[in-house]
Amino acid sequence: MARPKQVSDVQLLEAARRVFLEHGAKVPVATIARHLGVTATALFRRVGSKNQLMVQALQPPEPPAIGILKQGFRDDESADVQMSRVLMNMVGYLNTVIASEFCMRDAGVHTVAERVYINYPIKLRQAIAKWLQAGQKRGRVRAGNVKIMAEALLGTLEMRYTLAYLMHKSHSPASDRQFVTGLVREILRPK
Repeated sequence: MARPKQVSDVQLLEAARRVFLEHGAKVPVATIARHLGVTATALFRRVGSKNQLMVQALQPPEPPAIGILKQGFRDDESADVQMSRVLMNMVGYLNTVIASEFCMRDAGVHTVAERVYINYPIKLRQAIAKWLQAGQKRGRVRAGNVKIMAEALLGTLEMRYTLAYLMHKSHSPASDRQFVTGLVREILRPK
């Protein structure tokens, strides 16, 4: 008799994430199990329920942009270059987070989705506002309400990718760069 296949937690969650995002919340657990080369029964024994698996697989990590912002405002680069880097870093992250959120909501996993998806935008807006304030103190970012500026930057980006997801449209990397550069220029009007 063949020994059962060993699947790491990372492999399990990556496969589940791919399958949920490709096929949606209604995909049978058997499909995920098939991708892993295990039985649905073995998968259920390991994860408990489909909703528990979905929450674990689709829960986003902290946005990498927060780490960039924590490094602080840099004096060796213009404000627009720095903020454009932060927002471009968010593009791939937002595409995954938005698809994950809709998948979880489709499955009726609202309380978890709300807790997870409300937490990251608050932290990110706070980090952007703090960075903008540091730029203002140096005279490198125009005067203005940093909370409103942070909301305008991140909210606009979130809406762009939410609409793209809902309309089954994607943007090219060149289009993303052009959009982000223009957005930053309009909001920051760096000196």
